[in-house]
Amino acid sequence: FEWDWITDAVNMKMYPEVFITVTKPNIVYFNYNHSSRPAFRAFHCQHINSKPEPISIPYNQVITESQLDYPLEVFVQNHALLRMKQRIDNISAALRNLSFNNSLSMCVPRTLLNGQTVIEMNTNELGLIGFLPFTIIGKQLFVLSFLPVCTQYSQEGLRLQQLLGISRKDIEFLGMDKLSFYVDNDIEQVPRLKKAIQEAGLWHLTQLKRIAKSEVRNEITPATLQRFFPEEYEYVETIAEVEESA
Repeated sequence: FEWDWITDAVNMKMYPEVFITVTKPNIVYFNYNHSSRPAFRAFHCQHINSKPEPISIPYNQVITESQLDYPLEVFVQNHALLRMKQRIDNISAALRNLSFNNSLSMCVPRTLLNGQTVIEMNTNELGLIGFLPFTIIGKQLFVLSFLPVCTQYSQEGLRLQQLLGISRKDIEFLGMDKLSFYVDNDIEQVPRLKKAIQEAGLWHLTQLKRIAKSEVRNEITPATLQRFFPEEYEYVETIAEVEESA
């Protein structure tokens, strides 16, 4: 959409006028892991360009070691949008979608620790917030899902697990795979957790509360977090304590 302020000289009023543009969706079916899946063409909306335009990425911008530069048409599975909504759970849909589109257009690839190449997803406000796994079939790139920045396959996520002595299941149990964990909780009151997040390079995730107000979704009391992350950490005993208090 595009908008502008209109002055009504007769009624002496000022009001926003919103123009909505609709474009027909482009859906294709592709085969992945022995199943046929639907995906939708990714578009730049009209507020970025003069008209809605499909997103394309040069092949060698994704696969940097290649000399081929032909454009890849970008398609997105609904599953990827669902995972983003679940894990980037406390920012507006508008900011989430804008960040998603911009990240596809900028296309900063990264190779994870398991050898998988993904596209970094960034926001102008926070920086890196996750990764977009994809597959390329012919001249089409399909975004398959969304991984949080603390995935165990990223350098940041692995470092966080090592510093805290926790596993992927522990991260999911506490909700640390969701952005709301870093905003809704008083991490300043849990020194060991704060230090680990900082050393893992994830402290920027806690800064969202300074630029946006959102509903509290994933609050854990400092006392519970301190039992889980005491200065002297005994992993098995702490897990049992938290499960009992949950």
